[in-house]
Amino acid sequence: MRKKTIKIVAASAVAILLVGAAALYVTAPQPECVSGDCENGTGELKYPSGNVYRGQFRNGRENGQGSFTSPAGDRYDGQWLDSEKHGFGVYRYPDGSKYEGQFRENQKDGRGTFTWGDGTIYTGDWRNNEPEGTGVLILAHDLKLLGQYRNGVVYAGAGMFIYDDGSRYIGQWKDGKREGVGVLLGEEGRMIQSGRWANDEYNGPIPGVEPLEQLQRTPPSPAPAGAS
Repeated sequence: MRKKTIKIVAASAVAILLVGAAALYVTAPQPECVSGDCENGTGELKYPSGNVYRGQFRNGRENGQGSFTSPAGDRYDGQWLDSEKHGFGVYRYPDGSKYEGQFRENQKDGRGTFTWGDGTIYTGDWRNNEPEGTGVLILAHDLKLLGQYRNGVVYAGAGMFIYDDGSRYIGQWKDGKREGVGVLLGEEGRMIQSGRWANDEYNGPIPGVEPLEQLQRTPPSPAPAGAS
């Protein structure tokens, strides 16, 4: 009888958990259709977080063309598939930067252009929200840097990498490391280091050479073998 008692107790515990989960689902705040047809048509859906979707619906989900806004100031205008950003769209961030291009399952994926608030532009391939493949970085004075990216990092050629502290390196790369001429700028744009780099380490200034001008004169590096 002991084994049977254990089974009964276990079954009762599972039943209690299922009932509790169902009650939690019922009482959890749900998005509200404030206007239009949010099942199969065009409408406006407001979430408890304050996020708002305005656009097309199919089977009660965001499908087709629509816009999303958040209380923080984010905005997305573009295509949707089953409540996810999917297809072509434009995402604008509160800091003034924006991404315009392809999305897949809520992530930047495909061809796209990211523009920072200071006017810096990256145009190229994306995968899983990161630059991946061939891309061109356009800086002030129309300085164009062609590079090969892997997982958001310049693998070969020339380009820019922004560090967690806001500083950024602009220059040449090889095998994912800083190699050649380049500059390291602070978050506010102040010059920290300028000159030549080797194996990801700073080797000192180059007398009589301005690195950004040198980059402008340097032809783009060919894509490394096997690069996407």
